[in-house]
Amino acid sequence: MPEADDGGAAAPLPVRHAPDRPPPPVVADAEALQACAADLAAASGPFAVDVERAGSYRYTQRAYLIQVTRADAQIWLIDPIAAPSLAPLGEILGTDEWVLHAASQDLPSLAELDLHPPALFDTELAGRLLGLDRVGLSAMLERYLGISLAKAHSAADWSRRPLPQAWLAYAALDVELLLELRNLLAADLAAAGRDGWAAEEFEAVRRAGPPEPRVDPWRRVKGLSARSPRTLAIARLMLDNFPHIKAYWIATGVEVAQTAQWFGVDDLDGTVKLFTEVLGFTLVERVKLEDGETDLAIWLTTSTKAKPGTAKARSMSFTSAAVWFTVARA
Repeated sequence: MPEADDGGAAAPLPVRHAPDRPPPPVVADAEALQACAADLAAASGPFAVDVERAGSYRYTQRAYLIQVTRADAQIWLIDPIAAPSLAPLGEILGTDEWVLHAASQDLPSLAELDLHPPALFDTELAGRLLGLDRVGLSAMLERYLGISLAKAHSAADWSRRPLPQAWLAYAALDVELLLELRNLLAADLAAAGRDGWAAEEFEAVRRAGPPEPRVDPWRRVKGLSARSPRTLAIARLMLDNFPHIKAYWIATGVEVAQTAQWFGVDDLDGTVKLFTEVLGFTLVERVKLEDGETDLAIWLTTSTKAKPGTAKARSMSFTSAAVWFTVARA
């Protein structure tokens, strides 16, 4: 814990902006992947693993960057999109325990790449079993190691290429201290007599399969039960027949577009162009996407002529139709 200064207040924690040892260049080809696998194989002990995704920018939760390290090994940053095959990495990772923070968020995207842990230690789950009030990685590192991480890029678009160096430094920090934190948490779990519980919980997370697909997702629209049959029909049409719905944030503003993700939207878009045709209370826009395909964007309306992007539009909910949707193909 940080020591108090002469005035009695706790001294500020040192903020770490980059790992002590800069990682090698991003692994993006077979030769670099073999070097990564050889370095990890020469070390020993559990693997610290993390994943960066782009869920706020892309349809899926696929991994766009994998961070791996081990005691006495380099911190390796692997581009799973560019690397031709991750088989050499999977072979090495299959030899010992993985340490992740909030493993249930990352394991599905790793499983898509045929990467599966033989054993698991989840630092976030360990914190919950110990009754900690704050179980975010940064908060737990502050508590146990007295180090504050510079967390500036957690919501970045990790599908971007090339990835900026500042982002790569941020990604490396997520695994640099994870093994040290794991050992301290394991000691506390044993002292509290909860290490057996933890082992059972970690194994349950490791064995958990992908979540079941939602049945009738249109029924989950907030406030839907109080709406008219017309609104019910629109919600079912939209959410049953289109696999992905984008909120067009340029028209609505960022706040409304982000809020729309609670009401059926699963992606944001700012690439819509061209012209708009006004038909009564419904706006239908022909849009040209970057890939050259043309789709429809529909502004669902019921009782207002509030324009997208205005304060009035921002104050309304999905079911009163103040969200501008782009119906996009997968």
